[in-house]
Amino acid sequence: MYLAHAVAGVGEEDEDGGDACARRSRSTPPPPNPRSALVFCDTTRSCARLARTLAELGVRCAALHSGLAQKERLRALESFRARRVPILLATDVASRGLDIPSVDLVINYDVPSAPEDYVHRVGRTARAGRAGRALTLVTQYDVSLVQAIEARIGHQLVDARLDEGEVLKGITRVFKARRAAALAAADGEARDAARGVARRGGGGRRG
Repeated sequence: MYLAHAVAGVGEEDEDGGDACARRSRSTPPPPNPRSALVFCDTTRSCARLARTLAELGVRCAALHSGLAQKERLRALESFRARRVPILLATDVASRGLDIPSVDLVINYDVPSAPEDYVHRVGRTARAGRAGRALTLVTQYDVSLVQAIEARIGHQLVDARLDEGEVLKGITRVFKARRAAALAAADGEARDAARGVARRGGGGRRG
């Protein structure tokens, strides 16, 4: 299920918290063909795997999570700011305190466990009087989280209807890309573990 949240524009004074963005939300037409999107994931692993999946599909994106060195995070952010990539993937922790520009679309790849995190995420769109939208991917296990979010923002999220035929057209490619991304992630984790064992072993020999 996909839940849409059309967000009315808010003023500059509301940009820091995003709370006014939630208060002023209403059924406004979402902007067509968004030029920029910020995709939120709950964990570093989820963010990294989604980045690998999109790379396998040939989708240009940058990732921002705690598994990256600070230099890599700043490089990803600069690529997004300069519009060299249209999509930035991020975790809540990695994105806090950073000057991420306003975006046309926020996607909650994972439903946030805290309603305040949802408000903060959605606050990244519809700034400075512009309209924006948020899209949340929901499973049967997320119902209570969505209900808590709806109670916080004061209204229900709208069911976003997608053309099933269009979705199914690319589903085989997506499954293949996810499988390749999972294998690449597993290989990377195995290499990291091997390097860790080698470092510990080398330290023992030196001692």
